[in-house]
Amino acid sequence: MRITQKTLIDYNQIDSVIRIQSFVGDKDYARRLLSVKQDIARVYGRMSPNYSVLATVYDDKITTVEVVPHNYKL
Repeated sequence: MRITQKTLIDYNQIDSVIRIQSFVGDKDYARRLLSVKQDIARVYGRMSPNYSVLATVYDDKITTVEVVPHNYKL
């Protein structure tokens, strides 16, 4: 598996990306983002804006989603 794209999504922008992905048709990716956003909110509470999501797309169309610190650099 080779990485084809990495996207760093700020916590406050996750909802916008979810709406776009739902509209474009990648509903599985949208569900993963929603689940991760809920997990971040549940675990970190008021500190949630200090975290971001790193989405990695591989050449075989598998997408992984990870929680990273807000100051994470690609």
